[in-house]
Amino acid sequence: MSESQHLLQTKAYYNSDAVQAFYQLIWGGNGIHVGLYDDPSLTIRAASRETVKKMVALLPVSVDGNTRILDIGAGFGGAARYISWHYGAKVNCLDISERQNEYNRKKVAHSGLDQLIQVVTGNYEDIPFEDRTYDVVWCNDALLHSEDREKAIKEVNRVLRPGGWLIFTEVLHGENAARGSLKAILERLPIQDLSTLKDYQRLLRNAGFEEEQTIEMPQHMLTHYTRIQKEMKREKNQLTEACGSDFYKETLKGMSLWIRGVKKGYLSWGMFLYRKTVTG
Repeated sequence: MSESQHLLQTKAYYNSDAVQAFYQLIWGGNGIHVGLYDDPSLTIRAASRETVKKMVALLPVSVDGNTRILDIGAGFGGAARYISWHYGAKVNCLDISERQNEYNRKKVAHSGLDQLIQVVTGNYEDIPFEDRTYDVVWCNDALLHSEDREKAIKEVNRVLRPGGWLIFTEVLHGENAARGSLKAILERLPIQDLSTLKDYQRLLRNAGFEEEQTIEMPQHMLTHYTRIQKEMKREKNQLTEACGSDFYKETLKGMSLWIRGVKKGYLSWGMFLYRKTVTG
């Protein structure tokens, strides 16, 4: 199957030197998702880890050596390594970026987790695994890149065993925000649009999932992007050298737009836990 223009743009973005350097220097090189800041003293890296911890705690099943997990849009693979290291679970990481997958594989090898984690290059709208393979499908802030979220969610349903769990975090379109209000926020990124919380609830229900828990937490998103903006200013010289001055200026401008978007209610962020119906 040929790759779409949007998929190629997304791959090019995450494979680029500037983006790789930015996420490693500012986000900590482990997770590239929104963190939880119940403790306001946490670093960006530590707050991102708190998101992973909370997601594991929300799962209604014990995570252990018998648990099979698929992390879609796995990025640097920090969530997978945390889960395998602490619980012994087997995790497959799926991501379209060869650059991030290469980084992830090196971190896996360095951590001695080669027997538990497999890193695969692929698209979650066409998951390269068999039906009913996984107990849990996991995703951190990655479905926003999908061209067809309905298709992606159906693929997740396909590879989950009956009664299996989908747990994910996601950047959301504000429920009451006009559809055109995100244009300036998204135009510099490989994101076509965002879905609202209600959009996801409808898509998941139609795909054969039952809602277990949904937690909307825009306050953490606001703290997260405010912290990133602050760190970018503090590390301006290093970032400019590593990423280029144009990338630095455009990304800093983008952070301001995201922060304003959250404050105005254009953007939100949430955590979702859904169960595949037993008969699905």
